[in-house]
Amino acid sequence: MKVRHDGNGVHFFDRRTGLNILLDEIRVPAILRDSAPRFVSVALTNACDLQCVFCYAPKHGARLDASQVLSWAIELDRGGCLGLGFGGGEPTLHPAFVALCRQISEATELAVSFTTHGHHLTDAMIGDLMGAVHFVRLSMDGI
Repeated sequence: MKVRHDGNGVHFFDRRTGLNILLDEIRVPAILRDSAPRFVSVALTNACDLQCVFCYAPKHGARLDASQVLSWAIELDRGGCLGLGFGGGEPTLHPAFVALCRQISEATELAVSFTTHGHHLTDAMIGDLMGAVHFVRLSMDGI
């Protein structure tokens, strides 16, 4: 169970079960508070293979370097962050998506999550992500 100290108190979090316990009656002095945000969302890529008319995101294939994202995740974990969520674009289109989720899950105590339209979630990908991803958000914005 990961422990986070911030202005709201002492927060216990278990990424495997999703259990969150906040002891808000405990006052944490500013000098002892964790430096990282509680949760970070990362647009892993701008690539998307859908053409939703309401979507504001650019559709070009820009993407973040996986080794840099892993480095950020390790730093965030050390700073008290509880989770890292991938979005975009469609994060499953990033060529290192599965490997990156696994690496972050193995190297940190962060909860790994992502938001997807779901069209690329094959049985093989789901199997590869088992144990490495803790929450998935499925975006269903159209037919």
